[in-house]
Amino acid sequence: GANLKGVDLYGVKSGSIVGTPTLPDGYILINGYIVGSYVSLVNANLTDADLTSAILTGADLTSADLWYANLTDADLTSANLTDADLTDADLTGAYLWYANLSGADLSDAILTGADLTDADLTDADLWYADLTSANLSGAYLSGADLSDAILTGADLTDANLYVADLTGADLSGADLSGAVLYYVDLTNANLSGADLIGAVLYYVDLTDANLTGAKLTGANLTGAKLADANLTGVISGNILGTPASLPTGYTLINGNIIGPGI
Repeated sequence: GANLKGVDLYGVKSGSIVGTPTLPDGYILINGYIVGSYVSLVNANLTDADLTSAILTGADLTSADLWYANLTDADLTSANLTDADLTDADLTGAYLWYANLSGADLSDAILTGADLTDADLTDADLWYADLTSANLSGAYLSGADLSDAILTGADLTDANLYVADLTGADLSGADLSGAVLYYVDLTNANLSGADLIGAVLYYVDLTDANLTGAKLTGANLTGAKLADANLTGVISGNILGTPASLPTGYTLINGNIIGPGI
């Protein structure tokens, strides 16, 4: 095969490569594509590809097909995955710092322990995705569909979730301190033990949500709907704004939620 050792592959676009070339360190040949840092994989068909521990820093994967791909421990720092299809992909432990995943389809994907710090997930589809213990601190999730997603123990500190859909999501033990949740739908969500200290919960819908033992100190609940929510053991104080509704028997006095089981 051709010897490409030492060749600069920045921005290279490939596909349907035949043979086995010798590639620079950190680059591999998968499904006829050269895979590595800063390569162009726009519209690439990487369905079911084994990309375990692949180095894709800064790579352009716009509209790439990554159905069922194995990206466990892959480095996708600053990669462009706009409109990529990652349905059922395994991204366990993957590094996605500053990655652009806007419009990406991550439904049913596994992102357990993945690092998505400051990633852009605008309008991404994360329906039923498993984000257990994922780091989403500072991530931009405006308009994202996280309905029925698993976010147990996830770090969402300072994340922006403007108009995101978190219907039925499991956020038990998640850290949402300082997060912005304007007009977010959290109906039937599980927020037991969640940290919402200083979170902005403008006009969020928490109808029938489970907030058992959640921390709401300093949160802004302006217009929030909490009808039929479970507030047992909620920790409050210095709450800002006036919620649109509270469960029967509960009231807000001097920034504290007062009611049964508190």
